[in-house]
Amino acid sequence: MAFAQGRMSPEEQKAQFEKHVDALSVELSLSDEQRVEVRAILEKEQEQRRDLMRQMRQGQRPGAGREGMRTRMQELNRETETALAAVLSAGQMTKYAAFVAERRQTESMGRRGARRTNPQDGN
Repeated sequence: MAFAQGRMSPEEQKAQFEKHVDALSVELSLSDEQRVEVRAILEKEQEQRRDLMRQMRQGQRPGAGREGMRTRMQELNRETETALAAVLSAGQMTKYAAFVAERRQTESMGRRGARRTNPQDGN
């Protein structure tokens, strides 16, 4: 497999991102203008996450470690939510929070399941 350890190619990442924006657009009933703004906000967040992960892998963030990374990711989440709150209505923000919570739960369950069935774990 070309992308070991679950890594996606840039093309796959872009397709996944577009799918995410499309799902959000439907779920939140975004106007065309909101969709453009939300997409820009999420692109910025995605790029910041990518840079942070790259820095961590290259050891450019001394002392960051797992907790430091978690803290910075939480800060990014808050920054994104603040930016989105300026674009979305209160009702849309409520739906956004539910959308994100459901997505995180689904992803978390997938990771736990993958660990349980990993042949390298001896399970």
